[in-house]
Amino acid sequence: MDRYGLIPKKLAEKYNIVQGNLRGNKLEILARRKDINMIQDIMLVSGKEIILKIVSQEDIDSRMGEVYSVNTTESINSILDNILDKAVEIGASDIHFEPYRTFLRVRLRLDGELSEYYRFEPEMSDKLNMVLKLRANLDITEKRRSQDGRFEHDSEDNPIDCRVSVIPIIDGEKVVIRLLNRRGFLKSREELGFCGRANSMIDHMLKRNHGMIIISGPTGSGKTTTMYTLINEIRKGKNNVVTIEDPVEYRLGGVNQINVDEVYGMGFESSLRAVLRQDPDIIVIGEIRDDRTAKIAVSAANSGHLVITSLHTTNAPSSIVRLIDMGVEPYMINSSLIGIISQRLIRRDLLCRGNERNLTEKNREKYTDDNNTERYTFERDKAVRPTEREKDRKSREINKSGRTIIYEVLDIDEKIKRSIKDGASEDDIVLAAGDISYIDFKKCLEIHGYSL
Repeated sequence: MDRYGLIPKKLAEKYNIVQGNLRGNKLEILARRKDINMIQDIMLVSGKEIILKIVSQEDIDSRMGEVYSVNTTESINSILDNILDKAVEIGASDIHFEPYRTFLRVRLRLDGELSEYYRFEPEMSDKLNMVLKLRANLDITEKRRSQDGRFEHDSEDNPIDCRVSVIPIIDGEKVVIRLLNRRGFLKSREELGFCGRANSMIDHMLKRNHGMIIISGPTGSGKTTTMYTLINEIRKGKNNVVTIEDPVEYRLGGVNQINVDEVYGMGFESSLRAVLRQDPDIIVIGEIRDDRTAKIAVSAANSGHLVITSLHTTNAPSSIVRLIDMGVEPYMINSSLIGIISQRLIRRDLLCRGNERNLTEKNREKYTDDNNTERYTFERDKAVRPTEREKDRKSREINKSGRTIIYEVLDIDEKIKRSIKDGASEDDIVLAAGDISYIDFKKCLEIHGYSL
């Protein structure tokens, strides 16, 4: 390791110190005074034995210019900025920094698929992690626990919100950055891809002054974007809108947004209890994660509040089954639930219009799930997958095809309520819904003129 790369510049500025000579395992630190916390941090960061030397401020300033004019930390910052700019340029949603014994792999997620874009020497992992932790205001000395933070990156005057997740693995610390482009983040339902009939059903849900609307789907299916679209619509009225999020993804004027913080006792459950004492009209719960939050959310919907929340389920009917599994009584679901939107994102090149066939029967692999219900998985034929080189060269063209939303909308009517009351299964709920109250994924594709 280069002797000028032992202490990041931001850390040196924080403690008003600068590194001096390095002799073997002993690193000289020039400082104005003795600081035990500083010494401990520098020892952990550098892995060296510290020799403290008290000097004047003039000496520190002079040495600072000498050291950080050639500081490898500056080049690490430049490397990180280049990675971030590349991810923004191609429209990636996530960046994965994956350390292994012999190399550091950096992969970008584009249109739902991870592809390797960079590979570094394994020593680069700690250097990049240090810079990332400093930017995200994380504990640079903690390497045995997971940490979450965020920072903002400006890419060509475009503010990008970067959510950082750090988790220890056997070969170091794996870091994932979720990228949120604030420019154009808020979209209308039409821009998201909802058809006229689906929008009419959603309008009917939002006009209710109490009840619960669920947005469901797997991780990375666009639930948060849809949720913010709905919030953006309802915040323009004369309502007291309160959100409970982990974390707050986008700041909205006229909305009281709460950032969940388990460390200080502000989890979803405790935050929801507190919000109910704040005279809310509309409560948005980022996600129902446990049975207690589910029961409180249902109770809030039954006591005169409109509740919008999300669940990790595969389709609309399974959300009802999930609530029952969480211990919510069927009669409570019937009196509170007014509608479910389920969605996922699918690559446009997995779909075809008319006689176009981008998929073979081999790609339409049918399987039976635990409830003996026929499902389909969709995979592109490997022969038409772009190579990594093509991906890099044609990233803009690939991103133009991008992904599109496919969705389900379930309007809870009396037939469905009777089915829930009788302890119906997911299939029974589908049969009770029929075509009038339920747009399923297959119907969604037909409405938009797609086939598989």
